[in-house]
Amino acid sequence: MKNEIMECLAYFKGRYSINYNEVPLYEMPVFQKAMELLVNFGYVKVHRAKNGLISLAILTDAGIQKYNELLLNMPA
Repeated sequence: MKNEIMECLAYFKGRYSINYNEVPLYEMPVFQKAMELLVNFGYVKVHRAKNGLISLAILTDAGIQKYNELLLNMPA
């Protein structure tokens, strides 16, 4: 599960938010699932478009803390 969370948080790449326009179309289904997982853990707050898809994802304080924790524990 730790690796899965790390892969999901990798979308942020040091940013606090990510807009769906920044995600390549071919990655959109994976992005949507990744953000749903992060929402379940309380690491991300999302805004949804009228069609229900995530249009904006913002790291919460817990998400920032987890992101930094995972960066510190990454093998060199």
